[in-house]
Formats: sequence, structure tokens, C-alpha cells
Amino acid sequence: MTYADYCWDRGAFRQRDLIVTQTYDQVYLETRYRAIDDAVQALSRRRLAVLEAFVPDRGRLLDFGAGTFRFVEAALASGWDAWGCDLVDTGHYRQLWDCAEHGLWNVVTFFDSLEHLVDPASAGLEGL
Repeated sequence: MTYADYCWDRGAFRQRDLIVTQTYDQVYLETRYRAIDDAVQALSRRRLAVLEAFVPDRGRLLDFGAGTFRFVEAALASGWDAWGCDLVDTGHYRQLWDCAEHGLWNVVTFFDSLEHLVDPASAGLEGL
């Protein structure tokens, strides 16, 4: 993908063509993320450090598009009540299928997922 594949819509960038062509499954996670697990863990720690610089009080956190759940694990280790929501059934014990299942969240994070949504409200996070 290039920048030409994205557009500015309602105050955010999103993919211009929202037709899903990628199969999101265990094979996708294995080849894209688990194959570089050390880097994923390092990036998760950096993402968490940035978040905590702006949100010092630990609370309820949802990682939308949690993938291999490394960010959820890093957040849990740092004292957050962290959960993840993903299309792929990873079998992770902190995985939710309905993102609004546990009520209100203090923080919702998106990594490689927000730009795929037609409208962020479609993530089931209304009322945050």
C-alpha cells in the first residue's frame, strides 16, 4: 500500500478501498507478527511508554486489533486492567469478542486496525 491508498474522512485517515482482501487468521499472525516476536514485544513496550507519558493513571485498557496480544501482556505487566479484541481467535485468556462487553474503558488503543474501519463507532465502542 502507498499513501495514495488512504483518504482523509471525517477527521481521520482511513483506507480508500475498504473491501477486505486479506485473510486474517492464524497464518496471518504467524507470518506477519509471530515471525518477528522480539520486535513486536519491543514495539509494545515503546507504545506503552508513550501511552503512560500521557496517561499516568492505570485503568481499564482495550487494545482493538490485539493480534498476538503482546501489547495487552505489556500493559498487564505494567498494572493496567488490559484486554484485547481481535478478529482472529488466538485463545488468549484476555480476548473479548464484543469490545463493549466489559463496559467503559479508560483507554482504547489501535495498532494497524483503526484505518481499516469505515467509522470508528462501528468498533462497538460507542459511549466511551
